[in-house]
Amino acid sequence: MRRLFTLFLILFLSLWVGTQISHHQGYVWIAYGSHSIQMTVWFTVLALFIVFVGGYVLWWLFNTVLGLKGRISAWHHHHTLEKGRTLTDQGLCELAEGQFELAECALVRAAPKITHPLINYLGAARAAHAQGAFERRDDYLHAAHVAAPDAEMAIGLTQAELQIHRKQWEQAAATLHRLREQDPKHPRVIRQLIEVSIEFRDTETLQALLPLWQRTRHSHSVLISRLERQAYEVLIRHTAPDELTALWRTFAARIQADPALRLQYVTELAQHDPDTAAETIERIVTSLIHEPVSTRDHEVLTALWQVYSTFPPTSRRLQHTDQWALHFPQHADILRCAGILYMKEHFFGKARDYLTDSLRIEPHAHTAFALAQTLEALQETEAALAAYRQGAALTTAGILT
Repeated sequence: MRRLFTLFLILFLSLWVGTQISHHQGYVWIAYGSHSIQMTVWFTVLALFIVFVGGYVLWWLFNTVLGLKGRISAWHHHHTLEKGRTLTDQGLCELAEGQFELAECALVRAAPKITHPLINYLGAARAAHAQGAFERRDDYLHAAHVAAPDAEMAIGLTQAELQIHRKQWEQAAATLHRLREQDPKHPRVIRQLIEVSIEFRDTETLQALLPLWQRTRHSHSVLISRLERQAYEVLIRHTAPDELTALWRTFAARIQADPALRLQYVTELAQHDPDTAAETIERIVTSLIHEPVSTRDHEVLTALWQVYSTFPPTSRRLQHTDQWALHFPQHADILRCAGILYMKEHFFGKARDYLTDSLRIEPHAHTAFALAQTLEALQETEAALAAYRQGAALTTAGILT
């Protein structure tokens, strides 16, 4: 109904305007210099209306063309980004699959197409490194710096990792020290610097870094990682003999409790301070007497008793071996250790008993030869010859350890 009323209103106004035009035409006169234009008022109004409509149409067409161009540009940008993401995903998958040449190509092609190409250049650097193209690797790392100057830590860690992989230890050390100046407590920087320091046997740096590593990475773990064990082994092996005991006391309890590190510490200490080494072995073995002995502890005890048997015999050491033999009566190594110490002290009767029991439990060439020497000292010639023959047979059979 409203539309019909509006239509009638427009029709009425049109008729009224037409009537007014026919009865009251009027004139508009425009003069410019020697030229003039004369037209009716209503023609002038119509002309102005046509000019207005034409201008509006031109403005609309102009905006439509510009909008179309913008939409085309946006579509092209979106298409480029999608293609870059697709190539990046493809390159990362190929990198993980070990197809390094294809991965490098895809990642480099995708880099100009995405807004943040850092991951592309780092991945391309890894792919180039895997192919032995170290110059291209360095070029990609430089491109990563240019593309993301604020990501120096990520780029530097990647560079150090690749340098370590190629055993470029000095370059890796320089890279890591530079990164550590930026973030002294960064866990991965510390870890990689420990790895480099192990290679350099840099005990001073290891002593400074290991406590930091434990706090940042293993603060709640009682397990010792492979890297930690290697680092502590280097410290123990390459520390000056007169500083070794003091160094050991600085180690955390979980480090001192590690059987392999204990054994290495005692072995190193025995070469320079046998008395302290003997006391350390006594404490370690005593701590294990009242606990179930695991396979690993059994191996460590065997090695400790081998070291202990090399020390000069004293009444204290003989007393300890007697106590240990009572607690481990079926452990051939402690019986051999006790027998050797008693033999050194010229207590040949007791040495013979210990060595005989050890040889019965576990035939061992070293035990047989020690028993032969003991029997020879007791002037039991035939038994000594039999022990020598047994030792030679065991050696030939490859049982000597």
